[in-house]
Amino acid sequence: MTRRATGRSWRTRPGLLLLGIGLVVAVELVAMAILGVLPPASSPSDGFSSSVPPFVRDRDAGGRETWAVHPARRHSFTDQRFPVERPDGSALVFVLGGSSVYGYPHGAEFAFPARVERALRTAHPDREVYVVNQGGMSYGSGRLRLLASQLMAYRPDVVVIYTGHNEFVEADVARLLPPGGALDAALRPIRRLALYRLGERLLTPALPSTHRTGGSEFGIDVRRREVRAVQGHDVTEAADRLSANLSEIVRLVREGGATLVLCTVASNLADWRPENSAMAPDLAPLTVLDIALHIARARPLVADGRDEAAARELEAALQLDPGYAALAFDAARLEHRLGRAEAAGALYTRARDDDPTPIRAPTALNAAVRDAAVATGAVLVDVERAFASAAADGIPGKQEFLDYCHPSDTGHELIARLLVPEVEASLGLPTTDRPALHPPGLEPAAPEVTDGFALWWQGNVELRQGRAVRAEELLRQAVALKPSSARPLVSLAQALRQQGRLDEAVEASRRAVELEPESVMALNSLGLGLGLSGQSDDALAVLHQAVDIDPAASSVHLNLGAEHLRRREPALALVHLDGAAQLQPNIQGAWRNIGLAQLLMDDADAAAAAFLEELRRDPIDRRAAVRLSEAAAEVGDLEIAARAADLASLLTP
Repeated sequence: MTRRATGRSWRTRPGLLLLGIGLVVAVELVAMAILGVLPPASSPSDGFSSSVPPFVRDRDAGGRETWAVHPARRHSFTDQRFPVERPDGSALVFVLGGSSVYGYPHGAEFAFPARVERALRTAHPDREVYVVNQGGMSYGSGRLRLLASQLMAYRPDVVVIYTGHNEFVEADVARLLPPGGALDAALRPIRRLALYRLGERLLTPALPSTHRTGGSEFGIDVRRREVRAVQGHDVTEAADRLSANLSEIVRLVREGGATLVLCTVASNLADWRPENSAMAPDLAPLTVLDIALHIARARPLVADGRDEAAARELEAALQLDPGYAALAFDAARLEHRLGRAEAAGALYTRARDDDPTPIRAPTALNAAVRDAAVATGAVLVDVERAFASAAADGIPGKQEFLDYCHPSDTGHELIARLLVPEVEASLGLPTTDRPALHPPGLEPAAPEVTDGFALWWQGNVELRQGRAVRAEELLRQAVALKPSSARPLVSLAQALRQQGRLDEAVEASRRAVELEPESVMALNSLGLGLGLSGQSDDALAVLHQAVDIDPAASSVHLNLGAEHLRRREPALALVHLDGAAQLQPNIQGAWRNIGLAQLLMDDADAAAAAFLEELRRDPIDRRAAVRLSEAAAEVGDLEIAARAADLASLLTP
């Protein structure tokens, strides 16, 4: 009996051990969930796992043992190397940031960290200086804080931080990163447990397959948070998060014995319209129409070259709604053309800062960087102010940027020239008056664009600027170079639709869906094209397939609503149009179609309210103005009807 009991005990002991381990893991993970720091299934920490080191040991072409970027991170980071055993007198510099540091869309050799390394090696040939690009796609200060905590193990001499543009797309990371204090201290032991790290890695793999949707050069590891309606308090919270993360990075770098250099970030003011804009929601209906009338009156004045008179109209509109970002940008353009650079710069800055979809760092975030440098004694390189000083009229634009924030060759050159003397001083090297940022004999020049990813990105920039023919040319090249990726085909379809070539657009979208049948982007493009081509049943089938994959895709709901409206199915149309408006509050087109659906349901009062909401978002939507005039007259609101009719008459087809 005893022997059988002992045998049974030994047989059950592994099971009990596994049960015990499982309970410990469960307790750890439940504790993290209760404390609000455990990543859910759709985790903002996707693309960053603390159990995956930044580098792995490898050998270079000469057989020397090097640290190389971990394979699991090569979607978000460029392939960088530096020796495991550094020579005496050598120096290691890490440059941390987002896609601007990465060199997007051209890559690391185009980016300012590579230029800094070339300059230092040319000026100081007796010192081996390794400047390692640690720009992660879509990385903001939260992820950089995590990254910095790992990088200090490699004993850098200098750490440079260039961050600010991605603070909103990774806002949810704050839930995973309590910024210091008692809670942070309490959580550290839990995070360090091997079992927690195992559970974290199992729950948040470094390369989630759901995000490898466009081939190796068209996917990134990080899950970007969609930002559509940022308000003032959101900016304040983002600035506070940035300050807290920078303070923690300062602590980590100093404990590691390195020098920290903080940089403000620059953005395209003169040549990038706000992404998303609407009038204030609390404006009275007549005020909305008055603003729209001022804008409508300005348009023919601009066309006739009467910029001064047009500027007065837009200034009157801004008096009624100072926070309307698109209006501020248009007013800035006029002031710029009139040679009033100071007024133009202030308006451009306001347009950027009031953009409800902030893909460029607003003023408050750069102020947080400056304050952090003062408070901690870190070295400050004020890139934003340097760009303003270098730009024509003091307003950075397309000369300094490829798009909204990614530097051009000129921009990277400027940042490198700012950083070289600061890095030299940090390393105790004599400073160079005019650092050589390129190999001897090579003149500075932007690289020839032969990469499919870069061509796709430039094609999208052309689309954003309304240049569909040029976009088509670039995107066809991208498709030829990346025939297995759906993204350039989807963008090509958009360029073709803008030119009215619907059959070709549908064909491009079909090819995209064949490559990636689960791509919501490709399905939405195909459904839109089919609907515009009159193939309604097929369009609905494809769009429903897309919304089943991603129920929160606002553009799919918008297209479904439009298709049901074309079929005169207003109740079904309203389901999707209301969804689109809730998911993306400033989306254009949704409210006009909501109004049309309400008219089909004989609710003129609701229709009038919807048309007014559309004019808040797009004050030159003539169809919304015409329909508002009719609906308001039907319900007896004659003042609104008359004002809307005046607006419609100014907005000639």
